[in-house]
Amino acid sequence: MTEDEFKEKLGQKIHELRKERDLTLYQLALKTQAHKSTIMRIERAEVSPSANLLRRIARALEVPMVDLVGME
Repeated sequence: MTEDEFKEKLGQKIHELRKERDLTLYQLALKTQAHKSTIMRIERAEVSPSANLLRRIARALEVPMVDLVGME
């Protein structure tokens, strides 16, 4: 899997989980102490989150971090 493919799948997964939990971009940003535009850019596969931010996103979405990055 290329880096771009990874970013795309990660962004999709975060977006899906955020929607399942009925969270807005703003609410997820507050929970992760990140800027709303950062979350949006991750979901759009424009940037890769740092390991620290990825951990905070997983915690905010109440999933193990491996569920976000453990893709086939």
